[in-house]
Amino acid sequence: MPCAYLFIHQPFAFVIRVKMAYHPIRNIFAALKLLSNSASRRQKLAFENEAKILRGLNHPNLINIIDSYTDLDCEDEQGKKSQSTALVLELASNGDLYEYLAKTGRFDAKIARCYFTQLINGTFARVNRSNVFSM
Repeated sequence: MPCAYLFIHQPFAFVIRVKMAYHPIRNIFAALKLLSNSASRRQKLAFENEAKILRGLNHPNLINIIDSYTDLDCEDEQGKKSQSTALVLELASNGDLYEYLAKTGRFDAKIARCYFTQLINGTFARVNRSNVFSM
């Protein structure tokens, strides 16, 4: 199935890159995590593993996968076309927790507890779903 997402930023050269995109039919912005088909076998396996894990998740404290594509046509900065594999993810328009912490600096204890609780809830959602600690 062809990708209906429109890239928002300039063309790029990459092995793994995340770009913002817009889906005009769904009227949503999303993050496209792209893996160049020229990536190493190890990078491809890691990317496939990430996609598999994300497909098993659905939690409000985690960025969820919307869709995925293989053999997606992309262009680099010189206009050379290449093919990529893409994960379409929910867009964290304000950045992730790491970026927020880098901008704001140290959290006070109350805010840190709030974020920690969200991280633990998201982690337990994954652990419970995969039965990692089942006996």
